Amino acid sequence: MVRWSYLSLSILILSAAHAEIEPKPAEDKSPSRDKIQWLGTKTSLETTAEYDYVVPGKTSLGNGSYGRVSESEVLIRQLITTRCLHAFLIRGGVEWERFDFKRADDAFLPKNLHVLNAYLALDFRFSYKDMIRIQARPGLYSDYEEPPNMDDFNYPMALGYSHMVSRNFQWAAGVSINRWRQHPYLAGGGFRWQINDRWKMKMMLPEPQIEYKARDDLHVFVGGDFRGDTFRVAPNFGTKRGNPAMDNALVDYQELRAGAGFSWNIKPLMEINFHAGYMMDRAFNYHNNDVLLASDPSPYVTINFQMLFEVWKDHEAELETKGKQFEVPDLERVLPNVPKIFVK
Repeated sequence: MVRWSYLSLSILILSAAHAEIEPKPAEDKSPSRDKIQWLGTKTSLETTAEYDYVVPGKTSLGNGSYGRVSESEVLIRQLITTRCLHAFLIRGGVEWERFDFKRADDAFLPKNLHVLNAYLALDFRFSYKDMIRIQARPGLYSDYEEPPNMDDFNYPMALGYSHMVSRNFQWAAGVSINRWRQHPYLAGGGFRWQINDRWKMKMMLPEPQIEYKARDDLHVFVGGDFRGDTFRVAPNFGTKRGNPAMDNALVDYQELRAGAGFSWNIKPLMEINFHAGYMMDRAFNYHNNDVLLASDPSPYVTINFQMLFEVWKDHEAELETKGKQFEVPDLERVLPNVPKIFVK
């Protein structure tokens, strides 16, 4: 297993909207949420719910032994988005995310990792082809072994820029700021290419995909999923395990996955996504303590549900666009490091 030869590289989340090159009747079955928010509704509610399961895989436990550790992850997000002055989208809401690890009690792996945060973002489209996003996710990032306190509070931020070169090609770049992370300032980006009406390359990290439209309401894809965040463990985390130096430690948690799946619009603006594959790499990096715990590859499955509800519809296209497939940068999660084996 090739391990831990790293480049400092940012991984930026950029949303995957199903917009078409030209308006077609098919859009009624698989509409772009971004297009609806920019051109259709003034105010909308967006709900996301996701469940992930990783089959137990061999993992370093930090106490001189190895064990088979499984993982369950739950994510719930509720956002409200409103458009104003013909050029701004203001987004606000809350997120809750929990990682649950089944491991031995004396392992130096947290039993849980929790995120409870506000989601605040401003999208500013200052021309037909250019847009920037400013985003913050202030909240609690903790293992919750003890009641949370202000030491668990963090405020990751991000700034992104996206440019439409043509109707078929878009690129994006950005920077992520996280004072807890091993590398507080990280930069990155990606591109999106609509090859034809059926095929699409979405090399927007951390979820690069090649997508095929099998039906108007069904898309299939293959690709990767790079995810991670930084957390603070409990004040007595290390003491309980015989290593007080790891009390209140910061841990960069990260995963690299590869798989295939589908996206099915049950009805317009109500979508189910399913994918399965292999978690190629998983690591707990206590970067201030020089402790790095890693896992062998293991299978995973993910199911994701998304729904957009139009609260205040607007039938007038207040913001005209030349590129109907404009994507909105969504800089949520950033991996601290990526092994060279995954970088071409």
